[in-house]
Amino acid sequence: MGRTLIIIFTLTSFLSCKQGKQRDKFVFKPIAEPLSKYSDQTFDEVFFTENFYSYSEWAKVDSLEKLTGSFVDATTGKTILDTTKYFYLAEAFVVEQDDTTFIRTCKAILTDTSLNLVLNDAPFSQRSTGLEITKSGNIFKSNYVVTAIPTDSSYKLPTFTTLTQNILFDKQEYKKGDVLKGKLSLTIKAFYPTSNIVDTIKVFGLLKTNVD
Repeated sequence: MGRTLIIIFTLTSFLSCKQGKQRDKFVFKPIAEPLSKYSDQTFDEVFFTENFYSYSEWAKVDSLEKLTGSFVDATTGKTILDTTKYFYLAEAFVVEQDDTTFIRTCKAILTDTSLNLVLNDAPFSQRSTGLEITKSGNIFKSNYVVTAIPTDSSYKLPTFTTLTQNILFDKQEYKKGDVLKGKLSLTIKAFYPTSNIVDTIKVFGLLKTNVD
């Protein structure tokens, strides 16, 4: 009887560990959830239970996930095939003028006074904008920012103003080493002085990153 219990316990522990391990899944482009999902606090989306990954913007991948492209390193002249799996730490969508792009990288840094998140899309693409989020106590502050400054000195940088924001984290407090799960839904006003155009940008998505 005792041996039977040991075997059952061992099998149960093995299955529990196996089920608890997150699966790596290649995702070429994120697929948006229904918009209502970015405002509820369930955190039951597949993104939180599987590790989504892709490759750098320089790598070409066919329908069978086979790497078919390489690039030439400008400093060495060598042809390089980057086979590194870059995992999505965010699955966010940026919608501007019916054009949708992505933000898939998120870094969270904890200080004595705040929790600071920096979001961009490197190395997946060369997006020139990103998002910064600061949590101080119960207060969230978001800033949409330019991440790549044009070399043309005559170019005037756009200005961004957050009109509405809904940011949710799975916990109230974090410590270093914790996994942060989050959701965001933002509306941002963009003013482009060079063309004198005012536009509206919508950003919504999911976050899953370690706190440093």
